[in-house]
Amino acid sequence: MSRVFVAGAFDNPGSRELRLLQEAARRGEVALLLSSDASIESATGKPPLMSFAERRYFFEGIRYVESVDEAPADCEAAGIPLLDLSGADLRGYPYQAPPVSEPRAPGVKRVVVTGCY
Repeated sequence: MSRVFVAGAFDNPGSRELRLLQEAARRGEVALLLSSDASIESATGKPPLMSFAERRYFFEGIRYVESVDEAPADCEAAGIPLLDLSGADLRGYPYQAPPVSEPRAPGVKRVVVTGCY
């Protein structure tokens, strides 16, 4: 099976990042390359929300990820091949749930639960 390198900061992981890793796992074993805390701070001007150790711990528990390492400063120079994905490769990503259209009684408010407390 081929090895798929996925590189990024992944500083605030959510469902879209997990879906990306799921799609990458369909192509082969996923090796996740996380940006260092210093590179995130230099790119954004702010410290990361999660430290490298926290991000590593989080992604090591994801079943789609085989290994987690620190990303090199330049992936191409480190010999990591880059792949351009076409629109056909990304069909269905990210998954969008169909809109809910259910009748409501007049005067009844709609409640949306987001999971953020």
